[in-house]
Amino acid sequence: MRALTKPHTTTELARTLHVSVPAASMQARTLRDARLITTHRDGKAVLHWCTPLGVDLIATPAAEPMNHRGAVAG
Repeated sequence: MRALTKPHTTTELARTLHVSVPAASMQARTLRDARLITTHRDGKAVLHWCTPLGVDLIATPAAEPMNHRGAVAG
């Protein structure tokens, strides 16, 4: 998702992530379904980039892992 803080085509996303174009397309679809990215057609190209929700998620610091009882592990 960090790659999509600026618009990328599906092919550019695949190159950036070192995956196939179908894999990048599937990943984009999953993120779009979760409303973390948006996708728009620009002529023959399809551009993907983060929604405000996706940007907020990237900017949020990761929480400390919790153990099975709900307490911070460590």
